[in-house]
Amino acid sequence: MTSPDRHLLETLTGPGALSDIHRALDDMWTCHREIPPAVRIAMTTGVAEIGGNIVEHAGRSGPVPLRMDIEVTPTSLTVVFTDRGDAVAVDLHALSLPDASAKHGRGLALASAVLDRLTYHRRGTCNEWTLVSYFGQENVRD
Repeated sequence: MTSPDRHLLETLTGPGALSDIHRALDDMWTCHREIPPAVRIAMTTGVAEIGGNIVEHAGRSGPVPLRMDIEVTPTSLTVVFTDRGDAVAVDLHALSLPDASAKHGRGLALASAVLDRLTYHRRGTCNEWTLVSYFGQENVRD
């Protein structure tokens, strides 16, 4: 592969959205068997955590549009989630895991730990989450 390959999911948050997210990721894995297992595990974990948070929190007052854009290049895998939910108040540089008795609050810290890059931006009326894992000969890291 010499140029980026893209896979796109457009859906609504709510019942079935997480299944749609996992199905889109599975479809991409089928097309890109060259992606190393460690990258697959890291991205699957990151997508499950961030996607799950979006589905749970972005559509609290009803389903909102959700877009998942997957881009595969010879050296990286990038997933960008865009949703029209409320703005998120989060400092990705200050994440930490809660204590062992906590029932929630691990997702962002876990995603940040397994991905090479995790960013969040509010763009107009949309939340944008970018998840990146690097691989390949160059193995370039931010």
